[in-house]
Amino acid sequence: MDPSFILHLPCFIFFLPSVLGCYTSIFNFGDSLSDTGNLYFTCSSPNPSHACFFPYGETFFHLPTGRFSNGRLVLDFFAMSLGLPPVQPYRSVEQGFTAEDFQKGLNFAVGGATALDLSFFQQSGINLPRAVDSLRIQFNSFNQSYSSICASSPPKCKDTLKSSVFIVGEIGGNDYAYFLYDKRIEELKSLVLLVINEIASVILELIELGVETLMVPSNIPMGCIPVLIQLYKTSDDSQFDPQNGCLKWLNKFSEYHNQQLQQQLKRIRVLHPHVHLIYVDYFNAAMRIYNAPKDFGLIEPLQVCCVDKNGSYSIPTPCGTAGTIVCDDPSKYVSWDGIHLTEAAYELMATSIVNGSFTFPQFSLSCLQRNTSSQLLQLQ
Repeated sequence: MDPSFILHLPCFIFFLPSVLGCYTSIFNFGDSLSDTGNLYFTCSSPNPSHACFFPYGETFFHLPTGRFSNGRLVLDFFAMSLGLPPVQPYRSVEQGFTAEDFQKGLNFAVGGATALDLSFFQQSGINLPRAVDSLRIQFNSFNQSYSSICASSPPKCKDTLKSSVFIVGEIGGNDYAYFLYDKRIEELKSLVLLVINEIASVILELIELGVETLMVPSNIPMGCIPVLIQLYKTSDDSQFDPQNGCLKWLNKFSEYHNQQLQQQLKRIRVLHPHVHLIYVDYFNAAMRIYNAPKDFGLIEPLQVCCVDKNGSYSIPTPCGTAGTIVCDDPSKYVSWDGIHLTEAAYELMATSIVNGSFTFPQFSLSCLQRNTSSQLLQLQ
């Protein structure tokens, strides 16, 4: 499978007219929730990701693009709302990188990425499925591209940093998931400050470079991830939320991470009051779907759309393997493969984020209100 085909994807399919005064580009760091093709460049390796194979991408792209869904992600819809094309994966332009590539924005997110470096997991006795690009590695890739391109034109690059949105996350979910897969629940809480401090470190370094607008998504509700519910299944009904079937203790852990993240962002705002540092509440943007799926025309949200030939799902997800079975209508489902969400769910999350319901401080809608062609606003 040749990953180079991503370079030829019809990016114009997302494009909306640019709006004066809006952000000119997006730079993104994260994991599989926002990877738009970086991991796809490892598809020729001996142990390729399942996202390298159909039916990933079937709904919108009609072929795999490295996105861990049947179609577009929150990041795609957010770019669309700003009148921007999809954020290009860094690895698609890594060879022959140009100033124009930098000015368009870049996505450094990689499926499986962690906030903490690989050495931490090795020292902790956690065997990761593959070497992953941690947040620090992603930032270093950004910094190298910035240094190589901007040495000859610092003012122009500074303008790009000021007029771009930098998204740091969601990141950290995999750090916790790897410990959860290993049944080391008692160690989860001790990871939180390590994860958040790493996120904060990258934010501060971006600010030092001249970035003025940053969005920092929260952890998603891990207690609503079907593979984790399956892994920690119990006959004790009190452990499950009666409204949605999610694991209460695991969602409380996600909320703990999010509370600590918000506290850290508050401290950074005090140090850098001129910076627009926006907390994006992925948790509650998703929970409104889990709590009332019928309000959005969806079925029971913990049912998985893409399963193996026996109708089951596991870790790692079997979606994309031989004999994969896909539900008749993914637009009615929340969970795509037992870990990641469907395009329909991501679009609903993006809509609530774009309209400011789940951002603090509220993200400015001045650009979006004039963009009447935005698909996101038509959902309201």
